[in-house]
Amino acid sequence: MDMEEKKVSILLAVFNGENYVAEAVESILSQTYKNLELIICDDGSTDNTHNILKNFEYDSRVLHTYQNHTGKVAAFNNAFSHATGDLFCLFAHDDLMLPTAIEARVKSIITHNCEAVFCNSCICDAQLNRLRPLYYNPRTLTWAEDHRNFFRQNMMGGGNTLIAKRIADKIYPIPDSLLFEDWWTGLHILWYAKVIHYINDTLILYRIHDTNSIGAHVDDNEFIKKRFSDWKRHPQFYQCLNKSINTWNLESDEYDEFKKIISNNQLLAERTVHRQLTFPTIEILNACGFKKYCMSQAMILHLAVQIQKLITFISVIKNIVNK
Repeated sequence: MDMEEKKVSILLAVFNGENYVAEAVESILSQTYKNLELIICDDGSTDNTHNILKNFEYDSRVLHTYQNHTGKVAAFNNAFSHATGDLFCLFAHDDLMLPTAIEARVKSIITHNCEAVFCNSCICDAQLNRLRPLYYNPRTLTWAEDHRNFFRQNMMGGGNTLIAKRIADKIYPIPDSLLFEDWWTGLHILWYAKVIHYINDTLILYRIHDTNSIGAHVDDNEFIKKRFSDWKRHPQFYQCLNKSINTWNLESDEYDEFKKIISNNQLLAERTVHRQLTFPTIEILNACGFKKYCMSQAMILHLAVQIQKLITFISVIKNIVNK
């Protein structure tokens, strides 16, 4: 199959996105790669989102669906149920794709004869002024080297990836009980594809604004509240993942190791959201990583802001040194 014969399905979930969704849709419809469909699921918006999206129905590549407010994950599942593509990616209503974002990833899929690729993003403010890369020194990911690291940091945002239908069919439907999709999609892609090739280009603009769940520029007290809100989503993820890996056909020793990683991360998450300090056992540190462990304890002790500033400073210095 030639490149232009591969149809790309872009799944976009939106809830009350009137400020940004038009720009997101326009960036998708302006892609240099034309063989695509955009499936938008409006998750029960109560603002002007519905009317804004109707303005794009002139384009036959756009399918606009609606559901009662159930959550972002359910909206992505809804969009996937209507998709007909050979390749899939999901996208946020407040981000933008640069013009070659789809074309570059399709080319990489074909060039590497692989089933998954991802690219970098640029973190921007609400007005799309570029601030910094989302990831410093990213690289091609492999299951053997990186499955443990997915529990320690978000290594690959969902909007950065493009995957083959075989992989998408393993991911969807995402459990509706989950409140975020990135770790679920990332780990499943890594297991089923074994390799996620990296394109050394920034192709996505990742917008930070006041209504982001995590990551907006807020005061110190609000930062800690948002971090706790983020961690509260994690225990349910581990519960769902525990069920999912029973279908992965892992070797017995690999299965046992992965179950231990999951259980220790779940333990740390549950204790953290209940404001309970956790003793740094070797198993906890091996499974969760020193950085994640320190952040969890710092949140409980209200030191998270200082720790985050130190981590950011170290990351910037490392980037300067590596250049």
